[in-house]
Amino acid sequence: MTRQPLSRIRRIATVSTLGLAAVAATGCGVSKDIYTITSTYHTPHSVAIVDTRTGDAVWEYDVLIGQELEIDLQHDDGDNGFQGSDTMASSMDWELSEIGGSTLESDSVDFPEGIDPRVDITTRPAGNNPGEEDLTLGG
Repeated sequence: MTRQPLSRIRRIATVSTLGLAAVAATGCGVSKDIYTITSTYHTPHSVAIVDTRTGDAVWEYDVLIGQELEIDLQHDDGDNGFQGSDTMASSMDWELSEIGGSTLESDSVDFPEGIDPRVDITTRPAGNNPGEEDLTLGG
């Protein structure tokens, strides 16, 4: 028995369906320049905004255990902080809160002229953070 080739219409429908599935899986190709960094007892994090031109940190923060930090990079070209923007981020808004809880602190930071920022997130050693309590267990 020989196998019949797909008809032209079935081939077009199959290719179209695969193309739509690929687009749905990848989204529109851009996403907001927002980062949420959560510190737990086993994975405490620190974050730094680094100028990729120089390698220097222009802003750093140690997120304490039981807290989360949200960073929202802002672009001046009206793209509302979307990655894929034609301009580099010129500032950022940040908000520190308890994990799943209320806001503790927030602020905005303007970056130096011409900065090409990168968000670096590092993990500190688990359970080895002097002065920190495990806030996830109620202190």
